[in-house]
Amino acid sequence: MMPAFLFNQRHQLERYALSGSLIFILGHIQYRLLYEFLYGLPMCAGMTWGLHFIIGTFWSHALHRGFTFKNKPQLPYCISILRTFGLYTFMLTISTTMMILLCDIGGLHPLIGWMLGTSLSAICNFLIMSHWTICRTIKD
Repeated sequence: MMPAFLFNQRHQLERYALSGSLIFILGHIQYRLLYEFLYGLPMCAGMTWGLHFIIGTFWSHALHRGFTFKNKPQLPYCISILRTFGLYTFMLTISTTMMILLCDIGGLHPLIGWMLGTSLSAICNFLIMSHWTICRTIKD
């Protein structure tokens, strides 16, 4: 049984951190598996990041919708996932470009690039999900 505080609306940031930790671990495994599968192809780090980001969007959105923001008014699922993909596409472009520049061209180790991309995404995701893609605001 989950502690009651985890479902208190005031603690959505803590729930985000908990679900984000799980997403971080599973995302790392997913990234490593995809990287191994694509290893040797041109722009491997960038392609891996792109695939990782798209696949991860579906399952992380579901986790955040069902756990992190469970007690907040939510948009209908179709609107929520469309908004999420719209904004994530923008973030995907920025983070994939970052991976190509830092890792494929700049020589940074891909796992360090992955950590930077994941950190940037995590900060942006919380702000976006809590105000526009999952949670219903007064303006909606």
